[in-house]
Amino acid sequence: MDGKPGITKKYNVNIAGISYQLVSVEPEEYVRQIASLADLTINKILNSNASLSVSQATILAMVNFIDTLNKTEKRLNDCESKLSGIVEKEVKMKTDFDKLRESNFEIKKEVLRLNELNKQLVLEIAALRQQEITGIEETAKTEEPAKAEEIVIAETVTEIEELEEIKETEEVKETEETEEAEEIEEVKEAEEVKETEETKEVKEIFEVQDVNSKTDEPDLVKDFLEDVEDPFASPDTDEINPEDDNKMFHPLRQQSLDDM
Repeated sequence: MDGKPGITKKYNVNIAGISYQLVSVEPEEYVRQIASLADLTINKILNSNASLSVSQATILAMVNFIDTLNKTEKRLNDCESKLSGIVEKEVKMKTDFDKLRESNFEIKKEVLRLNELNKQLVLEIAALRQQEITGIEETAKTEEPAKAEEIVIAETVTEIEELEEIKETEEVKETEETEEAEEIEEVKEAEEVKETEETKEVKEIFEVQDVNSKTDEPDLVKDFLEDVEDPFASPDTDEINPEDDNKMFHPLRQQSLDDM
């Protein structure tokens, strides 16, 4: 079953009341399990159809096995196609997620740059305002005190209004940046939920494949098809005495003779 070459061995089994000698490279436990399944299937057919001979029941069992094999292969192919589509979708989702992550990183860098620029502008504005205040104070020294005081008050009010506008602008920018960051997080969470669902779906497909693999065609059925083409051919391994040819039968070879 594992596809590795082994030593050919002979096993005596009983199928439908008839003794057979099976020649196989598979382990004894597996060979006897297959023989038991064949015996159970043929006896079940004979019990439900008393008019059938062992040969006819054997052929009917073979037809049923081939039908099951074909249906299983079709389901397996469908699962493989679906799995392939899921894998492609997962790759695309990962690519899109990487792009979103890169975009988010660039946005964060831009926000940091704008914050630094905003701080520099605030400092420059404060320095300019200080220069203006200093100039006004110097001018006030040479003018009437009342007029100088009015000028200082007017400049102060203007400065406060401008600072309030700057503050409001910064708050609007921070609100927009916060909303943008929240949207990016929502997209990320949605992608993670989709990836989790796709992973569960892949696991379910593998579980279906595992169940279907238990009903796959055994190597003995393949041997049967090969022996039907040449029912009197000798096994590739183990030398068999021609005088014992009538005593030792490959199970599939015996079935082929019954078909004749």
